Amino acid sequence: MYSAFERTSKAGALSQLAGVGFVYFLLATGTVSAFEYARHWFFIYLFGLLLVLLAIRFTGVVRDLVVNALLCAIWLSPALIIYLIMGLRAQDVELFVNRIEGAFVITVIAAALSMAFIRHYGEAMFQRRFIEVAAIILILTFFYKLQFGFFDRQTRFFLNGPIVFSWLMCYSAVLVFLLVGNHDRSMRVAWFLPVFILAALWSASKGPILALMLTCAKIYVDRPLSLHYLKLGAIVAGLLALLFIIMPVEETNRLLALARLFDGSMSSDEDYASVGIRADMWISAYDIFMEYPLFGVGATNWQFHSIFGDLLYPHNLWLELAAETGLVGVAVFAATIGLIWWRTSYFGRLTILFFLVCSSVSGDMSYIRMMLAVPLASALCRVYKIGPTPSSRSAVIHA
Repeated sequence: MYSAFERTSKAGALSQLAGVGFVYFLLATGTVSAFEYARHWFFIYLFGLLLVLLAIRFTGVVRDLVVNALLCAIWLSPALIIYLIMGLRAQDVELFVNRIEGAFVITVIAAALSMAFIRHYGEAMFQRRFIEVAAIILILTFFYKLQFGFFDRQTRFFLNGPIVFSWLMCYSAVLVFLLVGNHDRSMRVAWFLPVFILAALWSASKGPILALMLTCAKIYVDRPLSLHYLKLGAIVAGLLALLFIIMPVEETNRLLALARLFDGSMSSDEDYASVGIRADMWISAYDIFMEYPLFGVGATNWQFHSIFGDLLYPHNLWLELAAETGLVGVAVFAATIGLIWWRTSYFGRLTILFFLVCSSVSGDMSYIRMMLAVPLASALCRVYKIGPTPSSRSAVIHA
């Protein structure tokens, strides 16, 4: 029989997981309407609804969430206004609406929920719960892929395609590395590092791996780790070697394209489709920007001015903004991100850095939600001096 305190503590941990789980779900799917999920992947839609119901207990006072959302919306309003103006010329209205939802609506909701969590439990607990949620998603993905195509990259990675899945797995690995750097010596947390790295490599997506290496290098430079944690490095290296042995040849070749890019040995059509085409898309976006430098060609319109008309975006956030919104849009978005960077915590800056690298090689405007949601929540908590109350801190210790 559990004591009343143990039952309360377990219920509190479950509500924390549900709250952070809903944040993860929003960042992963980029939609609150989830229309496509309801139509094509109904079980995932039900999974999201379950998270909403479980998160109700965590969210507490709805009024607080509304206030949080209003603060987030105010901070994002200059970027939103500019993008709406640039959207008056949008030729792909459906894509424009999807970008507004993913880039702004989801960012506001996810940031408001993250603010509520950080206020009650602090950033370190947010990081731990995010890691746990990512581990649960990984388990669900494992069994889903086992059923429908384990090494088939075209098969969904449960909630996402391979790119977003890898982004969030590598980001979770960054959080593990950060906790280790903060001298959180719990091996329960540390052992997630190789698991998340293996999951990212499983998706054969290269950009997040590069972002992971750069972000972890910054953490190491800022906060050198104890030699005790070099054991993790040996474990990761061994597991990576095992993964490359069991992975199909075509998937390992896809990952090794990054190495071939650096040593100048790229030659195959597969290398071009994976890496080379991005360089051509970036050149195309830059050429469009040089032709329309001030206001760009309008939101979503890169596809209609580029030679890559069958592709929707150039797989680089800043070049997309430059081509579609010009110097005006780039300046406003850079100022918004710069303000959040200035006021957010070290954790928030690492988040911006990681997803800034990711969005430089893949994704479109809607993916900016991952870069801004959590750092914005952290920034607002710091600006308005919102933090865990003494009673919340004691609850965290026992969670």
